[in-house]
Amino acid sequence: MSLNDPDLGFFKQKSKVRVVSIALWCLVILLAFLTTWMAGVASTGTGGTGADRAPALPFLTVGAFTLGFGAMVFDFFTAEVRDDLAGWGATRFLGYVVLGLAAGACAFAITLGDAPTWGWMIAFVLAIGVLFLPQATAYRIQRREVERARVQSEFSPVTGTVTNMKLVHEMDVYKYKTTVTFHDDAGRQRWHVVRIPFRSSNVQVGDTCRVHFDPARLPKRSAIVVTFR
Repeated sequence: MSLNDPDLGFFKQKSKVRVVSIALWCLVILLAFLTTWMAGVASTGTGGTGADRAPALPFLTVGAFTLGFGAMVFDFFTAEVRDDLAGWGATRFLGYVVLGLAAGACAFAITLGDAPTWGWMIAFVLAIGVLFLPQATAYRIQRREVERARVQSEFSPVTGTVTNMKLVHEMDVYKYKTTVTFHDDAGRQRWHVVRIPFRSSNVQVGDTCRVHFDPARLPKRSAIVVTFR
């Protein structure tokens, strides 16, 4: 059944969930932009206090961070549907809020005929860099999966042996750090480490496995694919 099947419900439809996520982050940027714009208005001009000149500033500030937190939570709970990594919600929260704040400060300075301050310019560039991380990581994972498929399809497997298993805690998930040994085409013994989810593991030390490898690219990790029987 497709993830876009209406029978699945809204939170299981990939395209709709993605549209909502994008819309929420766009609103976060807009509110953060207006926040620093209004802050600039409050700090300039004459007559009255800063609050008189920009009465909407407190509402915009609270709205930007509240909506940003909500968008982060939405990203976290819909990460699987969107084929995303759940941990990127916090990264996007930081990146989009800082991006909007920096853009608003720079835009307000330009409207006054001044040059944006170096601090806001650096924040703007750093925010873009932070927001680039999820895309860069997704691209790297995709390339790794393509390479794994190539190695499995082009090279015949050899028999490997599980020689060590160690339970580790990574990214709030327990996994078995599993060492596999095998011999390459020249008869040399090789070691390769794979991580197996704790709950789905029925592998034990001494078990055999299938090892596909590209001899021209050893010892790169992407050149070795281990499958357990």
